[in-house]
Amino acid sequence: MTTVIASLLLAISLFAADERLLDAVRKGNTGAVRELLRNHAEVNVAQPDGSTPLLLAADRNDATIVDLLIRAGANVNARNDYGASPLYAACTNGNTAIIKMLLDAKADPNAPLVSDETPLMVAVDKGNLDAARLLLDHGANVNAQESKGGQTALMWAAAAKHSAIVKLLVERGADVRARSKGDFTPLLFAAQQGDVTSGRVLLETGADVNETSKKGRVTTLMLAAAGGHKDFARLLLEQGANANLTEEGGRTAVHFAALDGQHVELVKALLAHGANPNVRTTRDSPRNLNQGVSFKGATPVFFAASRGNVEVVRALIAGGADPFITTDEKTAPLHVAAWGGNPANKDWTEDEKKNLVEIIKLLVERGADVNSAGEHQWTALHGAAYKGVDPVVQFLVEKGAKMDVFDEYGQTPLSIAS
Repeated sequence: MTTVIASLLLAISLFAADERLLDAVRKGNTGAVRELLRNHAEVNVAQPDGSTPLLLAADRNDATIVDLLIRAGANVNARNDYGASPLYAACTNGNTAIIKMLLDAKADPNAPLVSDETPLMVAVDKGNLDAARLLLDHGANVNAQESKGGQTALMWAAAAKHSAIVKLLVERGADVRARSKGDFTPLLFAAQQGDVTSGRVLLETGADVNETSKKGRVTTLMLAAAGGHKDFARLLLEQGANANLTEEGGRTAVHFAALDGQHVELVKALLAHGANPNVRTTRDSPRNLNQGVSFKGATPVFFAASRGNVEVVRALIAGGADPFITTDEKTAPLHVAAWGGNPANKDWTEDEKKNLVEIIKLLVERGADVNSAGEHQWTALHGAAYKGVDPVVQFLVEKGAKMDVFDEYGQTPLSIAS
């Protein structure tokens, strides 16, 4: 009986020591950790979530305690219930000293989280070039893909604009044409961010300048244009990008660029490299682009006019655009310029209203019919009256716009205005 009691008391004592080790590590109490290890506390004791003292120490950025635990025989590859290892924690913190300690102690550089994110991906996400190099030097798989999005470390680097890491990964064999589950390549991620340095590295190492997502058929040039990344677009154009490729809705890079009034120089660059300014879309655009008329059959001029982008309209016309091409429903650029592309939207600023007037003047001076009717039998004056843009109403009336013409709802510009 005495032996049983003694054994029980010893077990309780050791359990208490193990708990004290976890507590000492959490508090960063180096002296207590050293003393507990000297008294044979279990170095790999785990919290309820599976986290060991070594994982806790790495998470706290405590290099001294990490070293003590490794020397005491801690399992450097023990992972908690989420798949996090001490190395993962060190990479999250960007602590290269601890990363090196763990790798030198044979930590697995490819041990993933339950989501299959690797330590290399974490180091890349943090922009830690030295950590990424250390991991690669110790055998990290440069082309591993996480399970949620199927993305690689190179994609993470490109998406985060970490160009130096992009270069390192490519030099270490990263696949520049790998595709995520969303069908994006590293170059598509770089184009989305406008990272010229990364883009150049990827193009020089085998990326296709016309890379296109299979879903939606979006090209690198379209992404650059949509983001207003003029320099990235120029890089692509100089490398031979096709400015006339269309996505699944028939939009080209020029359509995307035309939506923002700040993209005038980008529009000019696209036109200078052969972009066709008269391409018509083949289906309606997403609902956030219009809430009144269909954009199926719309040209870049139509897109620019709908947003009041007067300088873009000028650039397109100067580049050969026909300002009279209508949508499939016969809505003209003049119509959307008069109501700003969205008859239900009444929040235009005074400067934006002035731009709409300038576009309308520009179109009328070139021969646009102020009484032409488009979808819903709306004329330009219907839209202007509904929006309450008095300068536009005044200009259209002065140019002969009729106040008593009915739309398909039985309304006239006069009845709308009153």
